[in-house]
Amino acid sequence: MSGQVALLVSPARALVDVPVDIRVAGLSPRQPVTLQARLVEGTDRFQSYAYYRADDSGRVAVGQQPSLGGLYTGVEQMGLFWSMQPSPGQSLGQRLDKENVTTPHLVNISVHEGHVDVMGEDTLPRLAHTCVEWWYMADGVKRMPVKEGRIRGTLFLPPGPGKFPGVLDMYGVLGGLTERRAALLASRGFTALALAYFNYDDLPKDVTDIDLDYFEEATDWLLRQPSVLGPGVGALGISKGGEIALAMAVHLDKVAAVISISSPTVIATAPLPYKDSLLPAAQ
Repeated sequence: MSGQVALLVSPARALVDVPVDIRVAGLSPRQPVTLQARLVEGTDRFQSYAYYRADDSGRVAVGQQPSLGGLYTGVEQMGLFWSMQPSPGQSLGQRLDKENVTTPHLVNISVHEGHVDVMGEDTLPRLAHTCVEWWYMADGVKRMPVKEGRIRGTLFLPPGPGKFPGVLDMYGVLGGLTERRAALLASRGFTALALAYFNYDDLPKDVTDIDLDYFEEATDWLLRQPSVLGPGVGALGISKGGEIALAMAVHLDKVAAVISISSPTVIATAPLPYKDSLLPAAQ
């Protein structure tokens, strides 16, 4: 090595949709190294690694030089982040989640000598290391729990004055309340309601017991908020939430835009009650 190895990340505190620049300096020319990222969230552990070779100046720029192996190859500026997998010993299929969006993920990044498989290794010698704060919620965003009538969820308000586009954000068949995407939407200028609709608080326990009237009530409530720019709102959903968002677009006049992710394009599972009728499920 040519001297003191430095691991430089910028920004070291970023929203999860902001590219992070990762560079290593002070290596020997053409020196092989392994970069590792590790993250612990509660009892869940995730990590990734990739192989790089320093240039003739003893530097690695992750956004400009290709990974030669590990969990991904090629030029991938955010490869160490998107390629993270559950650490050995974790449940297969474990998903990275964030229950408390008022705190960041702490992503520990380290540089190791040579090309080595570091999955599950916590004690390998490090040439350098640093930490990135990875946030869903920007400074100035306000988080407000919602329990109004039947509506259960969390409202996120963007920083600053003014009216903002309103969005209802819904997740899928596991139910409960997921806040991370709504927090990020508010960080980008939307008044976002993370909306629970079953298996949460006093809401129905089973997804087959929901009705479209609940989502109409949530739409009307969101439009009444002083921070929301009408006359309509958007609906964003994944899986079952995307299915509901499409039904809202068809039947609710105040839903002006929809994003449906990985969801059926028809009502599935069970008929959906609305007012005095049943919207039939596809056969």
